[in-house]
Amino acid sequence: MKYHQIDSFMQDRFPVVPVPKHGDFEEIDRDGHRYLVAADGLWIEVRTPWLYFRRKAGGSGVPIPYGTLTEETRFLCPPIPKRLLESFVQASREASPNEIVAQIIWRQSTADFRLAFLQYTSNGPGHIDYLMPHYGAGEIMVVDLHSHGRFDAFFSRKDNVDDAGQIKIAGVVGHCDQPVQRISMRLCVLGMYRELPIPLFQAREHEHGTSA
Repeated sequence: MKYHQIDSFMQDRFPVVPVPKHGDFEEIDRDGHRYLVAADGLWIEVRTPWLYFRRKAGGSGVPIPYGTLTEETRFLCPPIPKRLLESFVQASREASPNEIVAQIIWRQSTADFRLAFLQYTSNGPGHIDYLMPHYGAGEIMVVDLHSHGRFDAFFSRKDNVDDAGQIKIAGVVGHCDQPVQRISMRLCVLGMYRELPIPLFQAREHEHGTSA
């Protein structure tokens, strides 16, 4: 088999690794992702400074002579302070019926989180066009938030397109004109989505690394 230099680069960057049947499976030890061939099909494994994620990507209709895996999701950063989400909910109420956007950004060296409201070029009851924020040294976007004004909290087709290929927690706040708001959260990993509970945002010191 002849590989182009670009193929070699891609295989080095995103390797495909057989899962040992008799030996010990070792998690990826660097930031990035790789593909794992297991007895039941293809899996994807991802590591970032704030997340470890392993999930089946596709099944196989033929026997594969490799080992087995289990799904795993671990948050490697501290729990996100609930006050940041509450601040965004309050701002969503004040901006309703127009939409707003913000991000929760984590600085790994200090373990601090901050809420950054994004500047927008236009917004309204059903849309928002915004500018990406500036990230300081060592800062990583962990949560991407937007509001739906008077509408319910759901992820639209546009949200699915925007979130595909990203690694983040996405959140949407709806019913912003009502006494109680509805919030939906999901983990987005390279086109795969997993619904998350809101208590993820309850900050307690002993919950560092809490599983989803």
